[in-house]
Amino acid sequence: MNPSTVNEFVPITEINLNPQNLSPQKNLIRRFYKDLWDKQDTSLIPALIHSNFQFRGSLGPALTGHAEFAAYPSTGRWVWWDGVAIFTFEDDKINDLWVLGDVYGLMGRLKEAESEIEFAADAKLVH
Repeated sequence: MNPSTVNEFVPITEINLNPQNLSPQKNLIRRFYKDLWDKQDTSLIPALIHSNFQFRGSLGPALTGHAEFAAYPSTGRWVWWDGVAIFTFEDDKINDLWVLGDVYGLMGRLKEAESEIEFAADAKLVH
């Protein structure tokens, strides 16, 4: 990674996934995120989610904006959360969802954003 771009995180807002080229399971996951999650279309739950569905993971607040988060004041900077979602399927529906997130990485980024560098000898921002 180029050190000059470390703080220039740009979130991905759209990924072109052609449903015709996806396996049935990948298409379920695409619909889960793109339609049910992003658009909050809960009418899709019976079509996508198995009646014995189980979720395992940590749910936290979704925050958009410039408010305080987890006792850290707003800095106006982007922060992100690395993680992985593991799906299992039964009867052509999502049966289990395990979500693992890097909580310590997120807290570290929030802590870094909280501390401002006030002086650098050669007037360059140093991290």
